[in-house]
Amino acid sequence: ILLIESAGKRMALASNTIARAMHIYHQFKRCIDTIDFEDGLVAASAIALSAKTNEETLDLQNIVIVFWDMLNKDQVSLPKLNSEEFQELTDSLTKVQYLICRALKFELNHLLAHQYVIPFLRNLHEIAEFQHKWDVFVNIVWKVVSTAYMSKKCLNYDACEIAVASIYITCQFCRIKTDVITNWPEALSATMKKEKLYAAIVEFLAVCGVISVPNEI
Repeated sequence: ILLIESAGKRMALASNTIARAMHIYHQFKRCIDTIDFEDGLVAASAIALSAKTNEETLDLQNIVIVFWDMLNKDQVSLPKLNSEEFQELTDSLTKVQYLICRALKFELNHLLAHQYVIPFLRNLHEIAEFQHKWDVFVNIVWKVVSTAYMSKKCLNYDACEIAVASIYITCQFCRIKTDVITNWPEALSATMKKEKLYAAIVEFLAVCGVISVPNEI
């Protein structure tokens, strides 16, 4: 997952493309948990598939170069681009992409929390009392949403629930009053009951490196 995050940033990919790659990675690892695959190859393939799904231009050669550099750290020279060895690397990447597609039944275009954040924030802006700058608050929400996909437990929640939990965490962090409407998280996501919201908060905060969590919500 850290490879996906680092490589995605180096290749200047959109945050939702990186998040989708993480989701694909988690799904695939869950499907083949008894089979040992090289993490770097799976991570690179997940990024390639995510970029295709999000219609973001990304060359396979570029993926190979970036991951080779990250995994070898200049200890082993990259094969020449027109060499047979380099072609084998790109072929391996293509084969694993197909394997992932087969394992996930070619269902890669799942909804992401990113698609819910903006409309949810618009609704929240009308009922909340903000003491922070709006753009600062929104930026923190985006970071929490993206971080949530680093945990394999993101598979326990749908995109809508991840968006709600991320916004709730940010509201608590920024001390924003949202009690104008009772139980607004469930109003945004009917499946986000208090127990599930609390579980999501604990899991996503753990990914952020926060150990202390609220006793109740």
